[in-house]
Amino acid sequence: MRKILNAFVEFGHNIGGKAYFSDGDELVVVEYEGIRKRYHCGKDYLKIEKPQKPTTVLIVVDASEACIGEIQGERINVLWHEDSMVPKKHHKGGQSAQRFARGREQALKRWLRDVAEKLRLVYDGREIIIGGPGMTKDRFVEELHTDVRNAVKDVRSCGYTDENGLW
Repeated sequence: MRKILNAFVEFGHNIGGKAYFSDGDELVVVEYEGIRKRYHCGKDYLKIEKPQKPTTVLIVVDASEACIGEIQGERINVLWHEDSMVPKKHHKGGQSAQRFARGREQALKRWLRDVAEKLRLVYDGREIIIGGPGMTKDRFVEELHTDVRNAVKDVRSCGYTDENGLW
């Protein structure tokens, strides 16, 4: 163990910093991803472990809303949540029923493509688990880009499509 006589820490913009140590003979520079507002005083250098990189992306999707999150350790961080503008199904008759159904299908396809684009932006080569109620999640898998579709580990049914659906 080296006895530290002088120490100076320089913080970057929320990404950690550099620590400068001197034992009288040489200057030691250590770069690290530190935790802000952490203070340690003592003879030994306290090295802060890097947070674990999230390994799995979770997504729950339905015609009404979608939510994307990631598993980080024992926590689930919500990355994105949004409600859709896809009209609800209704069973009104008349001449406009088929036209209304075609418009709803087009809006749903646009919504699923938008969610697939958001997922592609956060994908980063990780495993993906997709969930949601009904058949919308299966249609969503069809809308995914091939490299993202190959990373899908599992497709499951769940009752919620907000933050509660990620759990």
